[in-house]
Amino acid sequence: MRIGFHWIRRKRQPKPDKVPLARTHAERALELSPGEPDAHRVLAQIAATHDYNWKEAKEHFRLARASEPIPPGFRVSYAMDYLAPLGRFEEALQEEAQAIPQDPLNAVWRMFRAGTFFLAGMYERTIVEAREARELGDRSHIPLVTMAECYFYQGRFVEARQAAEEGFRVAPWDAVATGFLARVLMDAGEKDRAQGLLARLPSMPLAGIVRYHLAGSEMDAAFDWYEKALEQRQPFAALWASSAQLRPLRTSPRWPKLANLMNLPESLQ
Repeated sequence: MRIGFHWIRRKRQPKPDKVPLARTHAERALELSPGEPDAHRVLAQIAATHDYNWKEAKEHFRLARASEPIPPGFRVSYAMDYLAPLGRFEEALQEEAQAIPQDPLNAVWRMFRAGTFFLAGMYERTIVEAREARELGDRSHIPLVTMAECYFYQGRFVEARQAAEEGFRVAPWDAVATGFLARVLMDAGEKDRAQGLLARLPSMPLAGIVRYHLAGSEMDAAFDWYEKALEQRQPFAALWASSAQLRPLRTSPRWPKLANLMNLPESLQ
């Protein structure tokens, strides 16, 4: 039995407003077929990125991955939704390294691996993987915006501007593409255009405005918006918990409150 949830096929976590329906369908699937791996994976994703219940997520991932061969999507989900948020980047990269040979021409797996390198602060490796994803046919905005962020954090501002502009051209509806281009423009002194993009962000997922303030070292504002994202159970928020980009927030006296909200292990508090 296979569950036809769109977020499984597209390798995404369910959006917060879809979680109750996702949970209900997955639990029903397990009533009909207790070993159904797709259902366990959906429940693992919900437990991790929505409920912040890492113990339950671990158990559901164990059950989802109980049979060999483990599908590459399951390895990638385990890496991104469970291992990376807990700061276990080496293990996450190992899982993704095993996923890629199972489907070597799949650009999606390359981009997830790029995402893990990015969260670990390994920007040059991120760029390599993002370029590989584009060579394999990923024409979305994601590799472009990811490379733009890496160039920015490396101080390569001309390349960051080029990639950010192209990413926004491809996906002007995307929060991260919008927010990051706004930061690049603001730092370049193009305040009017930057303000125009910023005006769009409050109606978008909060990943964009968090990225904008983080890249600008506006840590109080970044903290405020990140806290709102956690309270709203926006999936990116848990995924970023141990990221290199959030390191300044983790040194704040406000961090223990958020660490407790996410039920993070003591080592991450």
